[in-house]
Amino acid sequence: MHCQQGADRTGLMCAIYRVAVCGWSKEQAAKEMTDGGFGFHAVWIGIVPFLNALDIEKLRKGAGLPARPADPPAR
Repeated sequence: MHCQQGADRTGLMCAIYRVAVCGWSKEQAAKEMTDGGFGFHAVWIGIVPFLNALDIEKLRKGAGLPARPADPPAR
């Protein structure tokens, strides 16, 4: 998946995946999205609040995922 620049909205979808499937915190996923060197642009200021407002459990349920993913591997 990608958007025109390969960042921002793609980063949001990757962050959602990190939280919903990989078990990352929203804070960890937002940091990777904005500071991970993937070209995030500050013009998309609403993306982080959007991520923070997401009901991840509702998203998991709607996608047929387990209520909580397995613990992520140690980093």
